[in-house]
Amino acid sequence: MKLCVGLNRLTCASKHNNMNMCPTKREVVEASSSNLLHPETECLGCDFVSAVISRYIRRSQDQLRADRDECLDDAEMDKTEPSSQSCEQMNILILSGLHISRPGPEGGLKGLFSNVTELYLRHNLFISWEDVATITSQLPRLDLLDMTGNRLKPPNDPFSLQRAFQFITRLVLGDMCYTWLDVLVCSILRPQLTELYCTNNSITTIDSPSPDIFSHLQVLDLSRNNITCWEQVNNLGRLSSLRYLNLQGCSLQDITFPDCCIGEKSELFPTLSRLNLSDNSIRSWQHVAELDKQPALRELRLMRNPLDEGQKQDYVREMIIVNVGGIIKLNGSHLGPNERKNCEMSYLWKYYPEWLCAERDSKGSQQLLKQFMKYHPRFEVLLQKHGPLYSNEKNTAPSKIKEKLIEYTQTADVSRVSSRLPPPMETSPECPAVKDQIMLPVSWSPTSNGKHSSVWTHVQTSTGDF
Repeated sequence: MKLCVGLNRLTCASKHNNMNMCPTKREVVEASSSNLLHPETECLGCDFVSAVISRYIRRSQDQLRADRDECLDDAEMDKTEPSSQSCEQMNILILSGLHISRPGPEGGLKGLFSNVTELYLRHNLFISWEDVATITSQLPRLDLLDMTGNRLKPPNDPFSLQRAFQFITRLVLGDMCYTWLDVLVCSILRPQLTELYCTNNSITTIDSPSPDIFSHLQVLDLSRNNITCWEQVNNLGRLSSLRYLNLQGCSLQDITFPDCCIGEKSELFPTLSRLNLSDNSIRSWQHVAELDKQPALRELRLMRNPLDEGQKQDYVREMIIVNVGGIIKLNGSHLGPNERKNCEMSYLWKYYPEWLCAERDSKGSQQLLKQFMKYHPRFEVLLQKHGPLYSNEKNTAPSKIKEKLIEYTQTADVSRVSSRLPPPMETSPECPAVKDQIMLPVSWSPTSNGKHSSVWTHVQTSTGDF
């Protein structure tokens, strides 16, 4: 049997892997682009009904017969054969890589597999969504459909097929050479999708979807697409239900939310709580700090980016925690009870002298301060959170202490004594007796310079004496 496949089909399949070698036999079968498949492909391979019967019914019978004891008579054998009842109990059908190209006899599975919720048709020979609709219409409870590796041409009239996909909430369109426009066309098949997986396609630009599409979408996987520019990602920022976005391996070089400044929260991605940015080309901590603008972000994966080249993993982890204030889980591990505070304080002490020099220069050209804030955009935010540090301001700290001193005057007979003391302080629970004592002068005696010296003693007192 001869398989009709164009040469460009192989090029599309291998372009993400940078392969120039001759394709294998399997790559010929699984490789890309629906519009390059000849119509004769439909008659190749097997149909869906035959594949299901062969894999789940005949195979089960043969296996049962092989496992039976030879002493069983025919009556006992008939009782143990698979029936329609056992088929109805199945909820997952896996028919990947079986060269299925067409649905088979109409209604061939009617009454069977009525409880199937997940259907995996990865790496088969389907070229028409109409054929897929014929199959899904026979599975009334189907919730997940995986068409990865099939070279399906986007449907010409997706609205006419909506009834066949009305119960599907999870759709997998991986490795299909789809552009974003193709994805939008296929999404019309089921506008109420909650999960959409489009990994390893030909998505380079992203247009904002219309309000009636993806209104319920919570999970979107665009990993291993050559998107490169974060401006394209922001076109998804109005998806009001999106909670998880996978952008792993998309060659992204920057992150920016231009609608607000550092320390403020963006209106884009209002519900996004999980984000995967591993295996990209992000180099600047300034771009990482942009993620702090996300109001709901709690889990982040940011591994194997140029940020960690030549750096220890502890340092990289500390810098991510410092720059993204809302996360509680980083690269798959939860933050420890005091990990955030320790990282932020360590960061402040490390860069405080440099900031202090830049801040003192701010009365002039402010060039040093601008340069510092370029590389440490969240420093002043953290300084406001934890308060100023005085260890490097030797001339400033004493003056502030002096400003807080309170002048006390004690008078006894004709003598008068004045002194400046710190304000009252609370005592720890370990020293309750101190709260009940005050220092009072009991005698004065003249000295050689004409001043008086005093003798102080602890006197027991109570709150009513003040």
